[in-house]
Amino acid sequence: MSILLSTYWKEGIVFSADRNATIIYKTRRGPGQYVEVGHLAKVIAWPKKRAVVGFIGLGELAGLRIDEWMRQFIAQTRDYGDIDLLAQELCDLIQEDFNYDHPSGTDIRHAGLIVHLGGFKYYDAVLVPVMHLITNVPGLKERGGYPDATRDFTVSDQIPGVMKQWGVDYPPGVRDKILEIDKRGDFLWFNNGYMYPAFNALKGALWQVLQVLRKEAMLPPDPTTIQDRIAFSEMAVRVFGLFFEHHFLPEERVVGGGADSDWIPWPKRH
Repeated sequence: MSILLSTYWKEGIVFSADRNATIIYKTRRGPGQYVEVGHLAKVIAWPKKRAVVGFIGLGELAGLRIDEWMRQFIAQTRDYGDIDLLAQELCDLIQEDFNYDHPSGTDIRHAGLIVHLGGFKYYDAVLVPVMHLITNVPGLKERGGYPDATRDFTVSDQIPGVMKQWGVDYPPGVRDKILEIDKRGDFLWFNNGYMYPAFNALKGALWQVLQVLRKEAMLPPDPTTIQDRIAFSEMAVRVFGLFFEHHFLPEERVVGGGADSDWIPWPKRH
């Protein structure tokens, strides 16, 4: 299923994901059986960095590799107006093509797709970030992992719920909250993928190690550019992938192959 990390900072939004993709899957149980693992970019930004999308799960949709499918959608919606409407349009088109690819009666238990769509919008005249989750995987299991996929895709903005849990007045308090958690050395994040509880632990530990390294190397104590944020996000994904590279057979490396990132800045008017 890969790993997808979406992080929200005072400088902007960064999406990162690994590159491995199982194009043809057959277990090595006998002569002639093999696994072909390809690579594809799982994070892509809209022109002029207006929005960014990340995706894991299904490798193909409507006869196209999922990255090609997403690039076509981005090209068709490059001049979108409302990101909430864009998210619904993306969800509806995924649903339509999924239904065509997987007609009634076919086994779709392992045909899960998880999409993150990040960007910004004005809500009650306040600029806020969004993190739309589009998926046919209903929730998470108690100890990690995902239940079987369903036929129905849903779309929802995850940020209002997080802000409510934190007791933040949404929307006016969102920007101040992001600045606050940045000041104390933290960040807002969302991630999905294979063995995500283990990835969460690695990501948190790596963040702490980097703070120590900055101090010991007498570097600036706090990252100051979006490139610093990208470096951390990609590093976390790459290190997680190295675990699979060193401990799993090639056909079992569902995470790895390096990392790709894309990002969008906070709009100048905020």
